[in-house]
Amino acid sequence: MSTSVIADVPPFLSEISGRDKKWDLRKSEANQLAQLYKGTHFNRLYERILICAEELRFELESGVDESNLKLKSARFCRVRHCPICQWRRQRMWFGRFVNTLPKMLEDYPSAKFLHLTLTTRNCDVKNLRATLTDMNKAWTRLSQRKQFKAVLGWVKAVEITRNREDGSLWFDTAHPHFHVLLMVKPSYFTGKSYVSHTQWVQTWRECLRVDYDPTVHVQVIKPKNPLPSSLPEMASVPPNAVPVEFNPDGTLKATKLPQEMAKAVSEVVKYAVKPQDLVLGGEWLLTLTDQLRGTKAIALGGVMKDYIQAPDEDDEELITAGLESEEAAVGEVEPVVISFGWRERLKHYQQQA
Repeated sequence: MSTSVIADVPPFLSEISGRDKKWDLRKSEANQLAQLYKGTHFNRLYERILICAEELRFELESGVDESNLKLKSARFCRVRHCPICQWRRQRMWFGRFVNTLPKMLEDYPSAKFLHLTLTTRNCDVKNLRATLTDMNKAWTRLSQRKQFKAVLGWVKAVEITRNREDGSLWFDTAHPHFHVLLMVKPSYFTGKSYVSHTQWVQTWRECLRVDYDPTVHVQVIKPKNPLPSSLPEMASVPPNAVPVEFNPDGTLKATKLPQEMAKAVSEVVKYAVKPQDLVLGGEWLLTLTDQLRGTKAIALGGVMKDYIQAPDEDDEELITAGLESEEAAVGEVEPVVISFGWRERLKHYQQQA
């Protein structure tokens, strides 16, 4: 039975707002991760993550349905691998992209887009930093090749997955790879400017300076279809984007935002390491944390740097991620504020008096 129908039992956030169910999942993952850092040389991360988003305060304007809550305040730890803070950063990046795409496409109406994935062989997690350094040097070489003459701008993100064998046994290996969104001139698809998949593989191999053919995926993004109501998590984030509107149940209304573009941006700016990989813990997690310290997850180049600014890391930016900032009109009724506290035993945020 739902707790909301039991007398004198405060409701859960997930009962009041279906759109905010992910808070329960992220906070639960964050606490799992915190416990894995406890008692290690990363004990300070344990202390910071444990108190991340312990209380959430939402605004509810008078007369507005409770499914439309707006986060007003929260305290975030800003730890790189915290599932909550990773999630909020994703929202910030996605919001920046969606809000700048209309202007970018207006200035470059004939531009085309590609989603490029560049990989290398799995490495021991102890060698992850060195592997990423080699990959970034290879990217610099690639950007100087003739294939890049038709590239107007790009955004490159690092993703690292944890590897397993036989579906159950985990090993201390990591699979680093780049997700890249390329903005190219129309001439890319014509004559000598066109780069086939085979050419991409060969060029990336040469830039990596390896003796094998690395896996490369390249997909042309065809921004024709409208954005549907069902998309991956990141593609349903920013209610502040001009072309995005939500239904009462939290799903997206059909819009003019290109479906394939939204999916590609979602893939590029998603988490650097899956929370599911992090909460498995072990020496892999501790070594990964050491190896990634001070490295950059997302980089911008070309004209995209003129349109997209990297999000800040302060709490205010994390709070407003994906939300529009509006000033209250003179004489407008002050919004109601509802607070929710994390209940570890229940694994839910519950309304506070």
